[in-house]
Parts: sequence; C-alpha cells; structure tokens
Amino acid sequence: MGLTLTWTGSTDNVGVVNYQVYRGTTLVSGTVTGTTYTVTGLACGTQYNFSVTSKDAAGNTSPVSNVVTPTTLTCPDTQAPTAPTNLTASAISQTGLTLTWTASTDNIGVANYQVYQGATLLNGTVTGTTYAVIGLACGTAYSFSVKAKDAAGNQSASSNTVSATTSACGASTIVVYDETLNTDWNDWSWATTRNFNNTTPVKVGTKSAKVDYTAWGALSLRKVSTTVNTTASTASTAVRFWLRTPTATTVKVYTSATDTGGDASGYTFTTTANVWTEYIVSLAQLGNPSQIKRIHFQNYTANNVTAYFDNIRLVSVSGARNSVEEMEEQPQISVFPNPSTGIINVGYVAEKAEKLNVQVVGLSGLILQQREEQTVKGQNYFSLDLSAEKIGFYLIRLQTESKSSTSKILIQS
Repeated sequence: MGLTLTWTGSTDNVGVVNYQVYRGTTLVSGTVTGTTYTVTGLACGTQYNFSVTSKDAAGNTSPVSNVVTPTTLTCPDTQAPTAPTNLTASAISQTGLTLTWTASTDNIGVANYQVYQGATLLNGTVTGTTYAVIGLACGTAYSFSVKAKDAAGNQSASSNTVSATTSACGASTIVVYDETLNTDWNDWSWATTRNFNNTTPVKVGTKSAKVDYTAWGALSLRKVSTTVNTTASTASTAVRFWLRTPTATTVKVYTSATDTGGDASGYTFTTTANVWTEYIVSLAQLGNPSQIKRIHFQNYTANNVTAYFDNIRLVSVSGARNSVEEMEEQPQISVFPNPSTGIINVGYVAEKAEKLNVQVVGLSGLILQQREEQTVKGQNYFSLDLSAEKIGFYLIRLQTESKSSTSKILIQS
C-alpha cells in the first residue's frame, strides 16, 4: 500500500541538486531529483507524517517543508462472520416450513444470509434470521443449512444442518414422478429422450426428469394398474407439477381415458425461461375427463425443446389449495402462496368460457404486468412470475367483459 507526494520546487542561487523525503524523522529517500515521490510499503488504515527538504551542490539544506498527514486506505476485510447457530424448522406443512436461526457476528457487520436446501442455494439475500421455505413436496424429507456473508463477501462456515419431513400427502394425492417414476406408472412418451435421474437443475429433492423434445413430441405417462376415476370421492382432480425450460416455449397438458381412445381437450401455456414454475391444471382445463389413464405433456411447437419436470402428481383441487399456506380468497379468485417470493398461482372460477385479462397492479394503481388468458367454465389455474417486482404488496386483478375481481399478494425476499 502506498501514496504519492507532490510539492513545489525549491529555488537556489546556484541550483537545487535533490530533495530529501522524510517519514516522521526517518529519511525515506535523499536523492529525489523531481518534485514528486511515490511511497510504498505502508500499512493499511494508518496515518503518517511526511515532509521534504532540498539540498544544493554545496550540501546546503533548506528548512523543512510543511508536514502532511495522510491516512492510507482502510484495511480490507478478510474476517468471515461466525457461523449461524441453532437452526431449527417449524410450522411444517405439506408444502413448506419456516427456518429460524441465531444471528452470526462479524468484526464489521453481517450483510445477509444464504439458505441452502441440501447443496442447492434457495435464497442468497436473506437479511433476517427467519426464512419461509415453500414449494416442497408432501411426505418428503429435506435438509437445510444457513451461511452468513459480510459486505466484503467473506462467507461463514455452515450452520448446523436441520432435517425435516413435510406433512404426509393427503389421501387424494397420487404421486406420478418424484425422484423416480412411480412403480404404478410407465413411460409411453414419443419423439423425446427422457432422463428421470437428472441432477441439475432440480426443484424438489435431488432429481428431476429431463425431457429433450423434438417437434410435437410428448412426455406421456401411463397408469399401469387401473385408470384414475376423477369422479370418486377420494379422486384426484388436478395435475400439479413443477416445470422449467431454458427458453420460453409452449406446452400442452392433456389426458387420455384409455390406451387407444381419443384424447381429452387440454390446457396450453407458455413457460418463462429459466424459472421453476408450479402449474396446477384443473379438471375443467383438461376438458372434465371422468377417467385418466395417461397424462401427456406435449411440446406444442415445431422446435426442438428441453424441459425439466419435477414432483408430478395428481391432487384434489381443494387439497392443492389447502396444502399451501393460508390464502386470501374471494368467491371467484384465489392467489397462493401468499406471501410469496415471486412465483404465484392464481385460481379463478369462471361462469362460462371467456377471455380473461390478468393484471398485476401496484398499490399506486399502475399496471405492471398484464396478459390475456382463455378460460373454461369452472375452475381455472395459471401462474404469474413476480420475482422481478420489488418487495411489497400488489393487487392481482382479473377482468372479463362484465366483471372484475382482485386479491392482494405480498412479495417478500
């Protein structure tokens, strides 16, 4: 570490030969011929005193210049915070839990915390000592840990690891794929290459299903033993799954009642690139089938597409909604999870098939996002990505030609 000294040259009746630079009373250099000198080898965050004298050829030395007292730059912070302690999990539900820990300490200050699910970073900008984890699978064991980071980027050692198992799945949940394809389901896909043991990216657990589609190909999963009776009292009535695609693409979800019969009408949507989004496709959006033998996730384009699926299951609509955190619900609209870190699901009960204008509105009244959805009569579900919006409250507004419904949502870090 160092600094540069500069001064106005001395005058002499014959001529100045050189200058002597002093640090305190210590001569740093006695042979400086110009009017500038770079001092090196100084300690960081330290104040020094410097002065200069001049000398002519006869050895005559001038009086001492004014004294300057600069302080070198603050020493870089290389000390990491202490590890967070006492990490615990509470408020465990089918799809989430709350992590709490004791704060770390640091010589300057802790900037934020990084929350990990296994080796996967869930959130790297948590400023408090609690974090709500959402989007978990029911009846599944998870492990979590936390690290602290200061403003200089020094990261602490890991906290203790806490293991927790989410609440058991409801009786109406049929798991199709989670870590592996369920033994009562087999793969009848076409025009695709599948890897059901993919390890990155993953949303739930440690594995996802990677599907490389060619044009109009489909991931098609078949129930082996029986068909699913969607009209039974314990029946599953919606397809629920996580999906991520490297590029935005169009996907169609639909079902078949038999191996050889025709396909039911389905739900077509466009993904958001590189964002894990949970979709809930209702019976109404699937054409109200009474039986499900096969579920199809089709690349609804003529392009080659890669997609990652995780935690595919059939659930009851009420179970799907109650298994998430408490919701603020109006008669025709529900928004969940609430609060959310960005990705939200919107449920809407339509009295008839109609076009629906979906808006994300700031509390100032400014429309931040909007798009059009084609609904079917009955229950509809679709997803919104608010991860780019600032922390705070927003209104989700759904408008048809004749009415408008709104619900408030809190986006948090």
